[in-house]
Amino acid sequence: MKYLPLVLGIVCILGASYRLYRGTWLLINGQFVEGVVIRNEKSSGKSTVYYPIVQFQTPAGQTYECKGQSGTYPAEYEVNDTAVVHYNPAQPTDAFIGSFFGLVLGMLFSLALGAVFVWLGLRIVRRPKAQAIETSVTLSRN
Repeated sequence: MKYLPLVLGIVCILGASYRLYRGTWLLINGQFVEGVVIRNEKSSGKSTVYYPIVQFQTPAGQTYECKGQSGTYPAEYEVNDTAVVHYNPAQPTDAFIGSFFGLVLGMLFSLALGAVFVWLGLRIVRRPKAQAIETSVTLSRN
C-alpha cells in the first residue's frame, strides 16, 4: 500500500510521455483536415464534462469520427463548430482533435500530477521505520 502513490506517479508520467509521443508523431507524419462537431458526449463520472465528437472526411472520401481527448465543462465546442483533426493516413481512426498547444497542455498536467505522486511516494517509502512507528504511537495517544 505504501508504494501506491509511487506507482500512480510513474503511470501518470508514462501516460503523458506516450500521449506526447503519439500526438507529436501525428503532427509530424499525419495529415490534418477540418471536421465538424456532430455532438458532445456527456461523461458518466461524478463530475459532468463533455467530450466533442468530430466527424471528418479523408481525401479518399471516407468518413470517420474522433472523440476529443479531454472533456470540458461547459462544452468547448458547439454542434456544427469546426475543429482541426490530425490523423494517421494509414489508420484514420488514430486521430486527435486540436493543436500542439492543447496536446502539450494535457501532457503537462499529467506530468505535474505524476511528479507530485512520485514525490509523495518517495517520501513515504524513504521514511525511516522508527519515525513511522513514533508517528503512529503519537496519533494513537491523541
